[in-house]
Amino acid sequence: MDATRSIHPRDRRPGGSFDLRLTRLFFPFAVWLSVSTFPAAAQQANVTYRVDSNWTTGLQAALTIKNTGSTTLRGWTLSFDYAHNITSIWEAQIQSRSGTRYTISGPAWNRDLPPGGQAWVGWVAALAGAAQPPSGCTMPGVTVTSATCPGGSAGDSTAPSVPGNLRSPAQTPTTITLEWNASTDNAGGSGVAAYDIRQGTTVIGSVAHTSFVAQGLTPGTTYSFSIRARDRAGNASAYSRALRVGTVPPLPCTQLPAVPTGLAVAGVTANSAQIRWSAVPPSPGCTVTYRIWLNGVMLPGAITDTSHLASGLTPSTSYTVAVSAVNQAGASAASPAVSFRTADAPPPPISTFPPRVFAPYTDVLLWPTPNFAAISQQTGVKYFTAAFVTSGGGCQASWGGVIPATQSFLTAEVEQLRALGGDVIVSFGGAFGIELGQACTSVASLQGQYQYVIDKFGLTRVDFDIEGASIADTASIDRRNKAIAGLQAAARAAGRPLTVQFTLPVLPTGLTSDGVNLLRNAVQNGVEIGVVNVMAMDYGNAVADPYAMGQNAVNAVNATFAQMKAVYGPAKTDAQLRAMQGVTPMIGLNDVVPEVFTLQDASLLLSFAGNNRLGLVSMWSTGRDRPCAGTPHVSPVCSGIAQADYAFSKLFFPYSGQ
Repeated sequence: MDATRSIHPRDRRPGGSFDLRLTRLFFPFAVWLSVSTFPAAAQQANVTYRVDSNWTTGLQAALTIKNTGSTTLRGWTLSFDYAHNITSIWEAQIQSRSGTRYTISGPAWNRDLPPGGQAWVGWVAALAGAAQPPSGCTMPGVTVTSATCPGGSAGDSTAPSVPGNLRSPAQTPTTITLEWNASTDNAGGSGVAAYDIRQGTTVIGSVAHTSFVAQGLTPGTTYSFSIRARDRAGNASAYSRALRVGTVPPLPCTQLPAVPTGLAVAGVTANSAQIRWSAVPPSPGCTVTYRIWLNGVMLPGAITDTSHLASGLTPSTSYTVAVSAVNQAGASAASPAVSFRTADAPPPPISTFPPRVFAPYTDVLLWPTPNFAAISQQTGVKYFTAAFVTSGGGCQASWGGVIPATQSFLTAEVEQLRALGGDVIVSFGGAFGIELGQACTSVASLQGQYQYVIDKFGLTRVDFDIEGASIADTASIDRRNKAIAGLQAAARAAGRPLTVQFTLPVLPTGLTSDGVNLLRNAVQNGVEIGVVNVMAMDYGNAVADPYAMGQNAVNAVNATFAQMKAVYGPAKTDAQLRAMQGVTPMIGLNDVVPEVFTLQDASLLLSFAGNNRLGLVSMWSTGRDRPCAGTPHVSPVCSGIAQADYAFSKLFFPYSGQ
């Protein structure tokens, strides 16, 4: 949720600058005399970089550019070397990328930085090895200082020498090793920073040393490579003379794979079971996939992983499972079979959610694990949104990417809450980690992971918090919506309710275009959307008064209502659309300071929600619903403002059942 990952513009407009064009129009002689007589003040900037969060395969980072000079930086651009693949960026755009060298520029609302002004840029990046900061930060005509992005220089405009003696000392069927002689930079220059490796006309990598291994190549194929050098000021040499070299012809795969071992079954429910086994090492020239045999019948499709969620099983039924390995030479014998029995079918879940509900988000990865029942007894709140289920590596559901969904995590807490007459919504996605819609490569496997969590907790309501890079990933959006439609079809066939809600980033002017496109795709795929919940937080002072967050939330809901009318047309009445709306503010200090959502803002929003009969009011989060010790600050465990414990929860909870 943490909306620092939402894509919202900020506006720090320059002030006090003088318009040279206007002066030239009326006083051409004076202007030219002034320019020639008084040299321009040196332009200076400071760049800072920090990692806000990271996970196994990626990170989220923030970079700040501050004008430390005495004149306005107009139309700023920044170049830097960065080893990782930036997959999503906000508050800037990528102008160009050559290997690991990025050039970014400011958005329309923040292209010019007055003295003391700054630009904030955020991005999500896929890791390429260990996390590394950027280096070689440069801005044209600007002296850049940075403790976190070293090596920049504004005075170097000479390119390094062309790398020499490009050669290939080793080849395999799928790799080619390249080496070359080091380039030199001009005397007093910024120094050689990296080498770009070009395969044909495409840059396939950048390195700081004089060797590189091209991978993933086709056996028995000739390739053309060339190299160029770049210095820390961003100057690039010409490419070297091309080297043509081929991969080794493929080795024949002649040996059958070994029989898989370590077969085990875990996480058995009434309708599914998680099957795992040990990997079979491939023989030379071979690649290995797997087949699963369930009660003697081979499941369709080749499996490349060493685990599989078997879904659609019959309750109270005994099964045997075996696995065989397959390569180009053929298939192994099946492994020894393992038997298991599915659980008895639980009674169909009955939704206890009222038509209008307050269900705050709860970060279940906090320690100690939040106790829903205890919070309910202190606040009166009966309904909670448990956040978040993401990928635990590949197409495997887990809590926060660290606790496999097959474990008993949170089951006792949910049972205790239900004993008090409450219930939970499980939220998939969020700002951190990889959402399952991106991790799973097929609709069937994705639907199976969602269904497993639904079955395990007997859910009648699920939330999909789609933000950051995932909201712009059209392939995963379509895959996810098809899987959700399948979940709802299965629920209808079994006579079970299943309400689906989407939680999306928003501005006071409404959803982003990506958010609207997600809704349109959901409708096209047959998803019955129960709630469109907007994250009313972290707008940035370009578009919102940071001290009027209640009114900003109201404006965001109203603007989203108009967008939903455009999506549905006459198929939904105004009352139906309002009942499909939800709103989630970030209580207290927001991540984008000085935005603050106060108890007065909460009262305003609660009144608006009741008057318009919105289907959902939520907040981020129960863990923050208390004052901070010491100096106010943004924290996952306190609000950063003066308040009593659970003041927001107690104010909002009567909304359920209104």
